Amino acid sequence: MKVGPCGLSGGLRTNRVTTVRPGQVVTVVFDEIIDHPGYFRIAFDPAGDAALGPPIWNGAAFLNPASVEVLVDHIANPSGLTHGEVPVTLPDIECDGCTLQLIQVMTDKPPFDGADDFYYQCADLRLSRTATLGGPPPAPPPPTTAQSTTSGASGGCASVPAAAWMLLLLPGWIALRRLRAGGAPR
Repeated sequence: MKVGPCGLSGGLRTNRVTTVRPGQVVTVVFDEIIDHPGYFRIAFDPAGDAALGPPIWNGAAFLNPASVEVLVDHIANPSGLTHGEVPVTLPDIECDGCTLQLIQVMTDKPPFDGADDFYYQCADLRLSRTATLGGPPPAPPPPTTAQSTTSGASGGCASVPAAAWMLLLLPGWIALRRLRAGGAPR
């Protein structure tokens, strides 16, 4: 989850591709199990994920690289365990191999060098004008309780070795949830 751009070293596109319409509003739903101060960002890449770089610390603030198409930035992350639901308008283009990325920017471990400052997750999308719109989404599964450990190698950052982000992707609904081992996320 800490390897960009999509959370896994060498992560490839999956066969779980969700088709939605260009310009459609989807709701990105996510749960933060281990509290970190900071914020969330949702970005889009119409041609894979090569352009989805993390924000860069300039000594005073995190700035997004010019190559990143940010759809929603600085999504609040209040103290405590966070449940977020953010409406996102997808770009009005067609693409077969596009990617939607959610990252969490953590601001509790300066200096910010990018090594432990971000959590990444991606959803593989296809934007097509012929996509059919579905009905209301089903309720996403409830989050599970995380078992955290402290790792000296990560500077005391809590980790959840038996858990992974899981994506629920349906028209109009994208849910990012951390669940017990349930398949490899991208």
